[in-house]
Amino acid sequence: MSETSSRNLLVLGGTILGGLFLLAQTVFIVPEQKQALVLQFGNPTAVYNPAGARGGAGLALKAPFLENVVYYEKRNLLIDSPKNEIVTNNQERLEVDAFATWRIANPLKFYQSLRLTEQAENRLDSLLDAALRDVLGKSDSSEIISGRRAELMRRIALNLNAKTRKDFGVEVIDVRIKKADLPEANLEKVFQRMSSERALVAEGVRARGREQASRITAEAEKEATIIRAEARQKSEALKGEGDGLRNQIYANAYGKDPEFFAFYRSMIAYEKTFKAENTRIVLTPRGDFFAYFGDDRGAGR
Repeated sequence: MSETSSRNLLVLGGTILGGLFLLAQTVFIVPEQKQALVLQFGNPTAVYNPAGARGGAGLALKAPFLENVVYYEKRNLLIDSPKNEIVTNNQERLEVDAFATWRIANPLKFYQSLRLTEQAENRLDSLLDAALRDVLGKSDSSEIISGRRAELMRRIALNLNAKTRKDFGVEVIDVRIKKADLPEANLEKVFQRMSSERALVAEGVRARGREQASRITAEAEKEATIIRAEARQKSEALKGEGDGLRNQIYANAYGKDPEFFAFYRSMIAYEKTFKAENTRIVLTPRGDFFAYFGDDRGAGR
């Protein structure tokens, strides 16, 4: 091969390599899970994301040598806050372990304010800590532990977004409280306080029960007294009617046969008198009491 041919081949190869290098400096690819920011001497010139003017993923062009590309995650990111001790609204200390999921919603604002994901994580960690203290510090420990945790997490996310969207182009998607417990040093104190509160509640219930029992007993005794009074009244009325009827029967019997009536009354008197054991009566046999002991016609009188 001649020297001219070799030179031509070298020129052709250099031209091809130069073209490929120029193409590599001009064309870039935005992956599906990324968003891109094109910079010219540090100043943004184009944004590649679904909301940007240049669209989302795929092939894109830039000015060779003058512009460079910065990539940011389009997927959700996680920030895990270290355990914080927070004083609640009812002055109890809680150890709260929380995390947040976030994403870069505006890569241009993100680049202008934070630039690096590591720096964003540091700022978000600080803001998450502040939001936890702000929202949970206005709530009672019972609400944080069990009562309104979902509502509190939503408010913390809103608190964060009010700052991060405007200043950093970051959207906080969700905040979760993994754990909220009392410090070990406070457990015994809180247990004693809860025991005292439960004892007061129980005593209140017992006091109301005693009051209700006294009221029911008083009402029952009043009703029983009324029933007994009515029963006595009815008994006296029935007894009076019985006595009247008895006297009427006695009067009728006496009117028909006075002698038999006297004999019957004496028999009743004898029965009642001699019913008791060891009965001793000192009377003259000729007295009226033994009038019917002489003969069957009362001849002893």
